[in-house]
Amino acid sequence: MVIVIDNKSTTQFAYICAFKINYVFKYNKTFKNNMRINLKFLDDKVYETTNESGNSVKIDMKDAQEKEYQSPMELLLSATVACAAVDIVSMVKKKRKTFVNLEAEIGGIRREEFPRKFTDIDIKYILTSPDTSEAEFDKVVALAVEKYCSVAGSLNAEYPH
Repeated sequence: MVIVIDNKSTTQFAYICAFKINYVFKYNKTFKNNMRINLKFLDDKVYETTNESGNSVKIDMKDAQEKEYQSPMELLLSATVACAAVDIVSMVKKKRKTFVNLEAEIGGIRREEFPRKFTDIDIKYILTSPDTSEAEFDKVVALAVEKYCSVAGSLNAEYPH
């Protein structure tokens, strides 16, 4: 579903996409990768992760009223929406369209039984651009989410052991 909003002669398009999640995770003892994250315990429900460049993120599993940081599942949603956003902005600019702004909302439905993985994720992107058509934006978002976003692609990946 696409919603078109005319906002002071600048057109905004909202593209809403949804996809089903199919996880297949297999434990790999041999730790072959090209990316490494280190985790540090801070408190019973608070941890800090640091990448190889030294960038850190604090994560907590506290109840909503005590929450200070995003949970791992919230970070997964954040990573998914941001990953595709980078590609959307890049593609709009490569098409030599005027880019003004991009905003997004993402939500996920988790199953009740453990592991409480996402079964559905819905994303709504809102592009502000005076010269990008609705059809162009639909195509760009579909490519970004379904083809180029490594995070979204990883949610449906099979992992070797």
